[in-house]
Amino acid sequence: MILKLATCLLTVAFLGSCAGETEPASPSIDDVTGFVGKWSGTHRLLDDPKVYEASYVVERIGEELIWTFASTYGEGFSGRAVTHWDETKGQFAESWTDSNDDPESWSHGDWDAASKTMRSTSPGKDWTDPNIDVTIHGTNVLSEDQFDYTMTFSYPDGKTTEVMWIHMTSVE
Repeated sequence: MILKLATCLLTVAFLGSCAGETEPASPSIDDVTGFVGKWSGTHRLLDDPKVYEASYVVERIGEELIWTFASTYGEGFSGRAVTHWDETKGQFAESWTDSNDDPESWSHGDWDAASKTMRSTSPGKDWTDPNIDVTIHGTNVLSEDQFDYTMTFSYPDGKTTEVMWIHMTSVE
């Protein structure tokens, strides 16, 4: 009887101490709303020394961020991304479509709140040789009134090359 009572009291004490604890919440779109707003800046591609004017409008619609990009590159380049938290993968998921008529691409990534950095990866093709498969890495670093994005290709032989840079400053 004393053993049963002691076991019961220990169980109640343990459950009581655990009842107030909660597991950390999964990241959500709330964590990355610092990107919401109107942005103006520049971007560069590959070995092209020219810097192109560019803009982003980032809106939150429900549980998604909608990124609308426009640039003076070429005859005008534009794109649209949709970002949401993917519970199944435990990562942010983003689709991207652009004016190059490339098929929609998907990337998955993580948000580091301490450094305000989002990193993503996706499969893709080399821009100069579409017969070469690459892994595309995106790094987006947010500060109070600006963000910087860098895209890097990783090749099967281990080589990496930075292929795009975007620098944006808030216009709001």
